[in-house]
Amino acid sequence: MSRIVLTPALWQAMSDRAGKWRLQHDPVAHPISALRHISASRCVYVPLIATQRPAGTFAIDYIGSAARDHPRSVWRRIAGEHQLVHLDRKRDWDRVVVLPLKPDTPLPVVRIIEAAVADLCGRPPRCSRLPHLPTDWRARVGM
Repeated sequence: MSRIVLTPALWQAMSDRAGKWRLQHDPVAHPISALRHISASRCVYVPLIATQRPAGTFAIDYIGSAARDHPRSVWRRIAGEHQLVHLDRKRDWDRVVVLPLKPDTPLPVVRIIEAAVADLCGRPPRCSRLPHLPTDWRARVGM
């Protein structure tokens, strides 16, 4: 399965999937080590791996979402589930882009946005499970 390279246009389209629930447009590819400094209690996150060609580009390796009451809990969950359990991810993931959502975004909406983002860019290689994208997803998230 080929990897999709993250471009500014693709990130904008992915960010647009959040509609009114998007907290901000954050096009920064953060180093994995900086996750604990990103303030988001609800988000869709996209870990990236460095590509060989062209230099300085990143490919989408995974798409996930998280929802907790406190931002630090979000990143502890991500680190625990992915980077400590799956050592290959800890080794391979170089950067992450984060689509922060409003703190009052309902959990089912967070999951629909995650599915909509994945639908846009295809299923990344390490996504073994993704939420189902309802046929009427635009109406459900108020887009």
